[in-house]
Amino acid sequence: MDIRTAATHFASCSIMSKYLESADFVARYMELDTAKVSTASSTFATIPPPDDVVARLGNFNLTWSDLPPLAQQALLWDMGFVAASVGGSDQWFKVYVKCGLTMAVIFVPFAEFTATGDGQSQSALACNATQGSVYSTYYRQQLANYTQVDSVLRCAIALDAYSEGNSAMMAQDAMAPTDVPELRVLRHEDPVAQLTKPAIHSTPRRSGAEPAWGKCSSTSSGLVVPCEVYGQHTKSLNICRPNGSSVMTSWLQAIKTTVNTTKPGTTSPTRAPVSSHAVLTELSPSPTIDLFPLEPTPAADSNSWPSSSLGSYVGVGVAVVFLIFLWFYCRRRYQLQFPTNRNPMYYEDTSDQDSLQSLRRQLHPFASPMQVDTQPALTLLAEVRHKELQYNALIFDGFLLSASRFDVYYGHCGIMPVAIKTLAVEFCGEQAAVDEFAHEIHLHSRCSHANIVAVVGFAWQSTIATLALATELLQEGTLRDYLEKQQPGSDWHAKATVALDIARALNYLHTEVQPTIVHCNVKSTNVLLQWPHAKLAGFDKARQMIYDQMLTGSITSTSFTAPEALCGDDYGTPADIYSFGCLLLELDCHTPVIPHFSNSLVEYDSRLSMENLVSMTETMTCPYEIAQLIKQCLERDPAMRPSALHVIDQLEDIVRGYSACEP
Repeated sequence: MDIRTAATHFASCSIMSKYLESADFVARYMELDTAKVSTASSTFATIPPPDDVVARLGNFNLTWSDLPPLAQQALLWDMGFVAASVGGSDQWFKVYVKCGLTMAVIFVPFAEFTATGDGQSQSALACNATQGSVYSTYYRQQLANYTQVDSVLRCAIALDAYSEGNSAMMAQDAMAPTDVPELRVLRHEDPVAQLTKPAIHSTPRRSGAEPAWGKCSSTSSGLVVPCEVYGQHTKSLNICRPNGSSVMTSWLQAIKTTVNTTKPGTTSPTRAPVSSHAVLTELSPSPTIDLFPLEPTPAADSNSWPSSSLGSYVGVGVAVVFLIFLWFYCRRRYQLQFPTNRNPMYYEDTSDQDSLQSLRRQLHPFASPMQVDTQPALTLLAEVRHKELQYNALIFDGFLLSASRFDVYYGHCGIMPVAIKTLAVEFCGEQAAVDEFAHEIHLHSRCSHANIVAVVGFAWQSTIATLALATELLQEGTLRDYLEKQQPGSDWHAKATVALDIARALNYLHTEVQPTIVHCNVKSTNVLLQWPHAKLAGFDKARQMIYDQMLTGSITSTSFTAPEALCGDDYGTPADIYSFGCLLLELDCHTPVIPHFSNSLVEYDSRLSMENLVSMTETMTCPYEIAQLIKQCLERDPAMRPSALHVIDQLEDIVRGYSACEP
């Protein structure tokens, strides 16, 4: 069955719950802790916690023993550590994920699993849930082609001689609400392909052995998360350690407030239970975790301050003041030096609006108190939750520019320089502006390609109208900036390489992202340079083709816009190819195809007739092969234009030819 049919099938055959296909064990352990579910019968690994876990606890002045058992298990999971038995002894194994993901999203939905490859090599076994489960039916893996499933797996674990699973390597959750998951890594063999895969099992051991492959469980059955073998594939994206979740961080903060901080010898207070509701409420609408928590020391008796310790206190105080001064000095130095190394970029120059820019610099970027309906935006952003950042992780160092309805700042996230895009203050209260910005973030965050500007993350605070999108910061400006400084006819090897990069970005959007994304705004100001390569940006007009249906409605921007899209006819990926043809034409003449184009369709018909375009291509100075490619891309009939993949083939031949001619 295809993925749409499968999704409907798997959803309709069970009483849906948030943990059916969710690996969010942090939230699950927290709920069990709040409900005071006993862990007496649980058999967690008893080996010491990894050093990374101890270090994270140290940031909160906590020790391993300060945490209740369920918080211990949650923290291990949150940091990507799962136990496995090797030679009869437990060991910690690291879980690797796609960069930027948390552990909560590493389970692959069954609909996606069964649609992998030829859509027939993967199948599922329907099982009736046992008494106590919140489900009526759940699914376990039946058939699996280990070679094909690697393309969709969201985690990787190093292969070792840990215990054999002898069971399904993937399963939905069917545990009772009071069951405590016990996470373990087990091996699974594909006897046909002779391949081995690790999988993370969560069934409590008290429920007995996992059912054999092809069988349903007669007791509680937990989620089974399949992973690929770490380091087995050079193109694997599962190469990063997981991001810590804001939920776990807030839980640790809450635990810290309940830990006994009194002097030795006094009665220790009883630890108050940490409510999962309280923690999640604290996170809504957006997490605001302190990146540099400085906790006050317990109050001391002013009459009993030992005079012999005065020197120590003074020394510590001086050291603290020095470190604070050093931090601010480095921060200030970074802020002062960074703007001198950058070029105006992303959008057109706005130097004629000095008074407006001066006003924006004085305003906090989120000064508007206006409220909008949050539901449309939150629905979109929920699908890319793995890209959500703690709001105070974004540091605004300075103002870059304004364009359309947006302000762009430069800053950093951790040590990474970023561009931060926000709604301009005057648009923060407009529902359409907020919804369209969320749509842009949703589509752009789904993209991960070397020739597309990378999304670092998004954040918001207090109201959804304060949305901020952080992307990698490319300091070499736009393609438009570059062409304005060069003479026409200059190095076509370099220009063909730039064009090839953008063609690769379009091919990714058109064939690899599902649903397909049509960029709808391919132009030189949305091409950013990282010499000698280029990346595509500007997803504010992008749209996705649901079920490959053609898009409708006209695109208001006229420069570089395909005739069918401009006139309100159905359009799809060929519209991007037309815009790409205009981009190639600009690469030749170094000026926009229509520098002062209005929104008049009459003017469009008179100035962009095919006769005029043919005339323009006849005066080009570019190589013959480029000229022919431009004519193909600018065909009025969308069906006659080449695909992005065909464009790539032609440009690769051209670039390869230039390389062969170099000394």
